[in-house]
Amino acid sequence: MVPDVAIYPLMEFDSLHDETKMDEMPLAAIEIISPSQGDQELVDKIARYFDFGVKSCWLVQPTFRIVTVFSDKTTFKTFIDGELHDPVLDIKIDLKRIFC
Repeated sequence: MVPDVAIYPLMEFDSLHDETKMDEMPLAAIEIISPSQGDQELVDKIARYFDFGVKSCWLVQPTFRIVTVFSDKTTFKTFIDGELHDPVLDIKIDLKRIFC
């Protein structure tokens, strides 16, 4: 399983030896829903991320400019406008910056 976007802790970056496969799980996995994907498919994928030790998952719906932040398999909050807050990673970001 490969998320569309992954958030890792700050680490050294070596541009000459790019890693294409990480050994450790990301702190957060971000999935961006496409028109051909169903909600249930991504909810199931998010549940598997948590099974593997990912701490937080985001489901981004670009069509409606919505982000749902999952703190675990069954706890989530949907952000439609204003500031997104991921309580697990203590990340705050204005939705306008995501959908600009």
